[in-house]
Amino acid sequence: MKKSYCTQNNGDCATCSLVNYGLDCTNNPINTGSRKGTKESRAMAAFDGHKGSQTIDHIKSIIGPELAECLTGKQYGLVMSAVNRAYQEGKASTGAEMVDSNAVFITKLGRAIEWVEEGAEYEQVTEPVPVTGPFPAGAMQTYSKKVKDGKLVARFTD
Repeated sequence: MKKSYCTQNNGDCATCSLVNYGLDCTNNPINTGSRKGTKESRAMAAFDGHKGSQTIDHIKSIIGPELAECLTGKQYGLVMSAVNRAYQEGKASTGAEMVDSNAVFITKLGRAIEWVEEGAEYEQVTEPVPVTGPFPAGAMQTYSKKVKDGKLVARFTD
């Protein structure tokens, strides 16, 4: 039930960034009943994957709020674990992984292939900073500008 004072997350206190220590944004308890901890804490206790915020946010976006609302905290954590395992197994089955914008790690070889641009030429350019931004009028910027493309060469790394 949405509280009359609520302006966040359609009244779902458990998902609100304003919630702290099991209290809503006006310090009312949000954890009613005899179960200990929040649904979120029970889900994270059952989740067996990497607990980085980007990973968790992405897994939750895949599951979606409709399914999440139907599950207990423990069930939600188990579903999160299943989604994470499916992703990890799919990634491993490719035999390769992008590790940088110019390198791929090949599992069977135990090495990475890195692309390097050889023969490119650059010149140093100094010009006024555009008027927008925190810089004072007349400020100058210096950077390297490519004037000739090179050739991409693949190299194995150790």
